[in-house]
Amino acid sequence: MTTPDIYADYIKALIDSEDARKSSLEQRGVGVVTTSSALATLLFALVGVVTASKNFSLPTAAHGYLVWAIVLFAVAVAIGILANVPLLYKQATPTAEDLANVWGYSTSEGQAYVIATRLKVLDSARHSNAIKGLLVLLAALVQLVALIVLVFGVLAILSANPHPVNADQSGSLTPGSHASTSPNPAETQSSTSLTVSPTVNLTVSPTVNLTVSPTVSPITIFGKG
Repeated sequence: MTTPDIYADYIKALIDSEDARKSSLEQRGVGVVTTSSALATLLFALVGVVTASKNFSLPTAAHGYLVWAIVLFAVAVAIGILANVPLLYKQATPTAEDLANVWGYSTSEGQAYVIATRLKVLDSARHSNAIKGLLVLLAALVQLVALIVLVFGVLAILSANPHPVNADQSGSLTPGSHASTSPNPAETQSSTSLTVSPTVNLTVSPTVNLTVSPTVSPITIFGKG
């Protein structure tokens, strides 16, 4: 192997390394897009559940946090998508006219021409990968800030409604209390006690007045004398 061959292989290895770096950066950008989209979907679901509750209203303090969280997640998604755009990548595209111009070169001149072309490709790949790396880093930072803002929004919701379920005297659930399903033994005993106090006043006062007064009238027999 000659010295020009060694240089050509070395430049080719550097180009392959930049191609692998490009693929890694694009995968990270896709990961930011996927994560931000999932978190934004969960945020919309949270807002939908909270606003659908009849006994709860979204606190004013949480409005700003939730709006900014959605905006930041959208920005992170946009930057992640932009990181996957092939920016400023140059490729060697020799034409028939170019080959005709260099066809008469010697071996060393041909190797020098190939190495020069590869160096241009390598410089373009490094420059484009540097931009991709900055975009992926920016997207990750924006996503982190959006997650922190979302946490503050959730804390604002919880602080405004520390006890989301409550049961009032009428049996309906209201914010601020918890529904109890275990009966109180004392209440159960008092509610199931049965007191039977029959009062029967029976007064029998038979009064029997029986008076027998026989009167025998004397019978006088008068005989004929």
